[in-house]
Amino acid sequence: ELYERIIVLNGDGTPTENGDAFRTAMGQASFLAPTATSPVLLWLEPGTYDVGTTMVSTFDHVHLRGAGQEATIIIGAVRAERDVAAVIQLRDGEVSDLTVVNTSSTTGSGNFSSGIRHNGDLTIRRVTVRVDSTGGASTPTAVDSRAGDLVVEDSRLTVAGALITRGVWANTSLASRTTTVRRTTIEATGELGFGYDVFLQSATGVIEFSTLNGDNAVLSRDSTIRHSTMLGPVDIDTNGTVTCL
Repeated sequence: ELYERIIVLNGDGTPTENGDAFRTAMGQASFLAPTATSPVLLWLEPGTYDVGTTMVSTFDHVHLRGAGQEATIIIGAVRAERDVAAVIQLRDGEVSDLTVVNTSSTTGSGNFSSGIRHNGDLTIRRVTVRVDSTGGASTPTAVDSRAGDLVVEDSRLTVAGALITRGVWANTSLASRTTTVRRTTIEATGELGFGYDVFLQSATGVIEFSTLNGDNAVLSRDSTIRHSTMLGPVDIDTNGTVTCL
């Protein structure tokens, strides 16, 4: 994909310096008024970008791209109420080729912590997300899907600790939305065994060519699972139908 507007961040500073620069660049990208036909690409060179305890958010049609998983790392210790509990938040965008880590700070308040949160359509490709909430928030999530269609491809999501954990949490109020997980490994484990790799609270789902290694593979409404390996059981809510192929 060709981009006419690209912001490049050098990752040679300290993690805190890089994180501050990243936060500033996300704001600058939004002020460029990106659109669906003219998005802005924010390209993060190799390095660690520490955003501290406050979520970094941007508006529609800003795409994030790193230099590869474990080469570009965005890290934070964000614990709060759900609307501001992610390391990064995007709307109608794309995230690729990087790692997002939330250490889910034991300080602060709120029951939620997540790696990536989105309102609007989002595509995640070749991304590692790790959320460790041991001793921290009680409801950690790797990808918190609040609205729009979500596609996760060729990625790895890991969530550990706390009471209830979720790899992908699709909690959009629009049942017509779809969550697609493809060629991805997810492992959500909770201290009491309440880890859900894919938690489809309202959206329908398609899971294919993936490995689900958590306490429970899927809690689902209508979904299709094909050519995938599941360690835990598939739980179906009262209104859902799951088709396994």
